[in-house]
Amino acid sequence: TFSLINFVGVDQTNWNEPTATIPTVLTNVDFRITVARPIQAVWAASPDSEASMNATALPYTIHNEVLQFILPELNYWTMIVVEYADDH
Repeated sequence: TFSLINFVGVDQTNWNEPTATIPTVLTNVDFRITVARPIQAVWAASPDSEASMNATALPYTIHNEVLQFILPELNYWTMIVVEYADDH
């Protein structure tokens, strides 16, 4: 599980305090993570909107033990979960 907090364009990095500056929304963020186990699924969820609160499956590929996926949008905070096939 990875928690992503967007600080791009904000005036302070105290993530748990209100800020006057809204972060710059990031789109189509490319992730590449080295993995040594088979992957079952990759999904994302965020409290940033009602639509993103439900877990959304992310398409992914694996090549030479590198997991690659695209996060469509990062507003404030998003959680990414990588489920391993051998955890079930």
